[in-house]
Amino acid sequence: MDIFYEKFSTLLDKEDKENCVSFIMSLFQNASSPNDIVNVYTKILARALNEIGCSIADRNICIWKEHIRSSIVRTILENAYPFIVKIRNDIKSTNGKTVAVICPDGEYHEIGARMISDFFSLAGFESIYVGASTPKEEFINALNYKKIDIFALSITNYYNLVSAKKTITAIKEKAGNSVLIAVGGQAFNNNPSAVSSIGADILLHTFEDIWNLGNTMKEDK
Repeated sequence: MDIFYEKFSTLLDKEDKENCVSFIMSLFQNASSPNDIVNVYTKILARALNEIGCSIADRNICIWKEHIRSSIVRTILENAYPFIVKIRNDIKSTNGKTVAVICPDGEYHEIGARMISDFFSLAGFESIYVGASTPKEEFINALNYKKIDIFALSITNYYNLVSAKKTITAIKEKAGNSVLIAVGGQAFNNNPSAVSSIGADILLHTFEDIWNLGNTMKEDK
């Protein structure tokens, strides 16, 4: 996987959108299992974004370049869905549960949430990606017209834990224990105790965590 990462990283550094997308699509076309997709997401795409550097010469346009590269990865994710569906259907992965993947109000780091939404799809869930910085009232209103089994909150910025807690409190006041609240993201990397302090039910770190949750919920049907 390292050789694929190095090639993609070079293309991304050049901001070569066409070849970045084409290269990753070729890897998706050769995927035959959920882990093949997950490895591209975690060991190439996420790693490339996490390791974005900024030279002294480019210091005045660092944010510009970061946004361009994030946009390229976002395009790749938007084109990945047919491959996600194919793999899911090939392995007949379904558990009949619906998850809404959300970023709480004020959380604008959405790429991780988009990836997690696809991980839920691969694990057999009907996964709904809602979007970045969505007010808690919208989640509450969603419960009035859509049966949602899990709300999965992606939180990157530690300071957004306050907003996440307000969202979780509002969801539980509306739905009680009928909805599972899952959380994940960099905000919990050095602060796992925050999971309980904000009222969440479970912390999901990896695709394996999501896969195991799907199997558990399938058994409980």
